Amino acid sequence: MNMTDNITLEVEDLYTHIGVQGGEVRGVDGVSFVIRRGEVFGLAGESGSGKSMTAFSIMRLLPLRGRVVQGSVRFKGEDLVTASAERISALRGDRVAMIFQDPMTSLNPVFTIGDQIGESLRQHRGMNASEARVKTMQLLESVGIGDADRRFGSYPHEFSGGMRQRVMIAMALACSPDLLIADEPTTALDVTIEKQILALIEELRADIGAAILLITHNLALLAEHCDRIAVMYAGQIVETASTEELLSKPLHPYTKALLGSMPRSHISKGRLKPVTGLPPTITGERRGCAFAPRCPARMAHCDSVGPLILEPEPGHQVRCLLFGERP
Repeated sequence: MNMTDNITLEVEDLYTHIGVQGGEVRGVDGVSFVIRRGEVFGLAGESGSGKSMTAFSIMRLLPLRGRVVQGSVRFKGEDLVTASAERISALRGDRVAMIFQDPMTSLNPVFTIGDQIGESLRQHRGMNASEARVKTMQLLESVGIGDADRRFGSYPHEFSGGMRQRVMIAMALACSPDLLIADEPTTALDVTIEKQILALIEELRADIGAAILLITHNLALLAEHCDRIAVMYAGQIVETASTEELLSKPLHPYTKALLGSMPRSHISKGRLKPVTGLPPTITGERRGCAFAPRCPARMAHCDSVGPLILEPEPGHQVRCLLFGERP
């Protein structure tokens, strides 16, 4: 079998800009990665690093003034950037699904929970109302929502934040997607429910070989569930490696700083070290390394020379002038 047959998602040289007063923000700035069938790929970084904007670019759910200006997003070989709106609608919620970070703004307040979960089953699986109801109640129970028969007719405002997040997860899992994008899927959940939800995601990978993009600032969560991890900063991926390699031998100063800020990290050695400063908002032309103002390994030419992605070791990529300069 050709190796490309095993690739579920391939993002290549993706640039996404968001229009703001006086210019454009470079929300995604030349991002490339591949996720294979049955793989859990983690995307880590601080708030504002471009993780969610990458997900929205893949799903074609950009804000009104957002646009992909360059690059491709291929799902099983089909470019989602150039696909028609009708084709995207057919794929979204069926073969490609997303768990959103904010369930309150993602659920429709005027429709019941049962109707909203059942809609994708009726639309994409051709179920009638009775069949969709049975499947919906099974999904509600699978994500830890008891008394499913009564909850089926409830509205979003009748659920807590954690319960709404579980509803969003049930919606995403309804059609057993080939690609699941989970954007901070357990933020509003307690530890017990978090483990249940992550177990459900793992089952989706094991049962049907789904590819999973797991997005979170929580490196400990990624360490437990991902095969590979990419670290984002200021719209760019600065390091990618297998989970074991990234945690044991981080190369980029930003990755090291993130690990050093983690409780019980082998890097922090008991004393947490916060990443000082704030991520920049990238507008206009980029000059030099975006992390330079916060970098403990900063060199004189970091402000003017933009690093390329290099591969010092097989499968371990890094964007840093410590490992080579742009020609």
